[in-house]
Amino acid sequence: MKVSGTSAVYELEIQISSPKKTKVICNCPYDMDVYYKHAVAAILQIVFSGFINRKDKTKQPELSKILPSVSQKDLVKFLLEKAGSDPRFYKELTIFFHNPILNQELLIWKK
Repeated sequence: MKVSGTSAVYELEIQISSPKKTKVICNCPYDMDVYYKHAVAAILQIVFSGFINRKDKTKQPELSKILPSVSQKDLVKFLLEKAGSDPRFYKELTIFFHNPILNQELLIWKK
């Protein structure tokens, strides 16, 4: 998530592992393991936008069941849009598909 501070735009990552456990990582000069105003503002925006709905306990469908029905054109379009708006995803996607032999070796090593 990008957040506009007083003098710059900062990258902010919010990890919510449970209702009582939230971690905020930011590249601003005030990121010192305490919540500061633009981190709090970002968290409040997420909560009040309805992005997080604690009452919704419905199970999300599995990707392995969804992806076979998605057209190649739609999948490529989605990946390009996601990579265009998320530098981390762009880098991961580029590395993964640029050297498939190395990636297969890494997958074997992980097992």
